[in-house]
Amino acid sequence: MDGAFIAYHNTKEIFGFEYVKTSEIERRCFGNSLFADASFVVCSKILTNLLDLVLNELANEKYEMLKIGFYSEQPSKKMVVFVELFEQQTKWEDKGNLLKPTPEIKDEYDYYTKYAKQS
Repeated sequence: MDGAFIAYHNTKEIFGFEYVKTSEIERRCFGNSLFADASFVVCSKILTNLLDLVLNELANEKYEMLKIGFYSEQPSKKMVVFVELFEQQTKWEDKGNLLKPTPEIKDEYDYYTKYAKQS
């Protein structure tokens, strides 16, 4: 990757764009390319281990697609991971089927705040 196209915005409008080279992103976010590469490797290993754990837990379940959510809770230094099973694949265009609200849980944020209160 040579760089990233960045948009400066808020929830209502875009103020401008900028192309930032990878070397500049690495320098500003990680200090240098060595730490950037190390962060990528460590994060990739953490994600791989986490996904392996999820798949091992679901070895006896029947599903075609998974929806996996990650939320971090800073005060307790916990990461909450939840998995929703789908018996058949859902097209991404059909967003209505990806999250089915219940009376208790209306969206991901609602799920997280209710889960966090119970923990």
